[in-house]
Amino acid sequence: MSEIKSTIDLVMERTRDLTMTEEERRAALTNEWTGKARGWIQKYLDERIDERTLKGNLSAAEKEVPHFKELMKKELLDFLKLDADNDRILSLFEDLLGVSKDPIEGLMKDFLGEIEKERENREEAVQQELAGRGVSGSAVVANAARDKSWTLYLEEEKQRFSSALKEIKL
Repeated sequence: MSEIKSTIDLVMERTRDLTMTEEERRAALTNEWTGKARGWIQKYLDERIDERTLKGNLSAAEKEVPHFKELMKKELLDFLKLDADNDRILSLFEDLLGVSKDPIEGLMKDFLGEIEKERENREEAVQQELAGRGVSGSAVVANAARDKSWTLYLEEEKQRFSSALKEIKL
């Protein structure tokens, strides 16, 4: 009777003569450490590890991957959200990486200021539209959040913010 081979045995047989190029090895290593960085940041945000532990992990990772701080910066930028409390992430830029958070805070302030102006403009337009239809009074309050075009606008602004973060020099 023939032997039944496991999937891993079949894969190992088919790939035994394959080798990774140096570029593929570097890419695999970068992917591995990027995943670790994301995991550590998420654990920190979930308060499952503290900043001291995160610093220890960073120090150990830098011994393995010299450009790990750059990986960590990119990952931290990915965790920033325009409509969220980013204080813990921003503090990591300064405390963990020694990078000023001022450019990021300035960018966020600019985007949030633009969004607030647009919200006010849209609410005023809705108030005028309602007044034009004879609906007015102190109890009438325009709510931009209920407007589908407002939701689309916010999503576009969040995408623009994410793109702008990738371009920022830290």
